[in-house]
Amino acid sequence: MSLTRHCHNCGEEWTLTGQPGRGESCLKCRADLRVCLNCAHYDPRVAQQCRERRAEPVLEKHTGNFLRIF
Repeated sequence: MSLTRHCHNCGEEWTLTGQPGRGESCLKCRADLRVCLNCAHYDPRVAQQCRERRAEPVLEKHTGNFLRIF
């Protein structure tokens, strides 16, 4: 199943058949795609901006991370 999402930086639509890999970046602005800001659990209204209770805190939500997300 493929999911359509949008880049956190420029809003460009992207489609992947799973989670973005470590090297995946936006074709338009080249921003990392595997970031907290693109995660389904990201929520700026909750503690640490994450609804995933087991996730480790991430300070830089716009930079690539290699934690299990989405």
